[in-house]
Amino acid sequence: MRTALLIDDHAMIRTGLRRLLEASGDLEVVSEASTAAEAHDRLCDRVPDIVIADLVLADGPDGIQLTKAIKARHPDLPVLLLSGHDEELFAERAIDAGASGFVMKDEDVSSLLDAVELALAGRIWLSRDLKSRLLPPSLLEAARARAGEASPALVREIQRGNRTVVGLSRAMGLPLSRVEAELKSAQLALGLPSQVALFLFAQEL
Repeated sequence: MRTALLIDDHAMIRTGLRRLLEASGDLEVVSEASTAAEAHDRLCDRVPDIVIADLVLADGPDGIQLTKAIKARHPDLPVLLLSGHDEELFAERAIDAGASGFVMKDEDVSSLLDAVELALAGRIWLSRDLKSRLLPPSLLEAARARAGEASPALVREIQRGNRTVVGLSRAMGLPLSRVEAELKSAQLALGLPSQVALFLFAQEL
C-alpha cells in the first residue's frame, strides 16, 4: 500500500483528510505534521510515497516554499498542495516550485483522489478550467506539430515526473545551468508561454 505524509496546521482537517484518503483503500497516512519544521522532521524519519500539504502553514513558510525545500532533498517525491485560495494566483507558482498538483478545497472528493493518483504516476493535476487556460487546445495542437524541435531526452524525463531543475539535472547527468537552458529552449521552440505549459504539453504526448 502506498503511503502519505499529511501537512496541515488544523488537526481536524488532517483527521478528515486521513479518513477520506484511507477510505479509498489504496493509501495509508503514515505521518502527519502541523508545521514545515515538523514536516522536515517526519521526512527524516520516513519518506512516504506522496506529501499532501496545505498552502498556508502556521509557522511562516507557505506550501510553495515547503515544496521547493522538499523537492531539493527528494526530487522524486510528489507533493500535492491543497488550498482555499484562488488557483489563479497560486497554482502556476506551485507547479513551477515542483508540486504535482494544486487542488482547491471546494473540489469534490473524486478530484482529490484523482489528483493523488496522477501525482503518484508522475503527472500533474490541475482543474480542467485552469489547464485549458494555461495550455489552450489550439496551442497544444500547434506545439504537437513542432514536438520534434524540443529535446527528446528532456521531454522524456518530464514525462517520467522530473519537473524540477535539480531532478532533471540528476536524471540527465547535466549541470543545473544546462538544464535551465534546455527548459527555456524547449519552451521557445514549441511556442509555449510558460514552463508549466511545457510540463502540461509533455504529459499530453
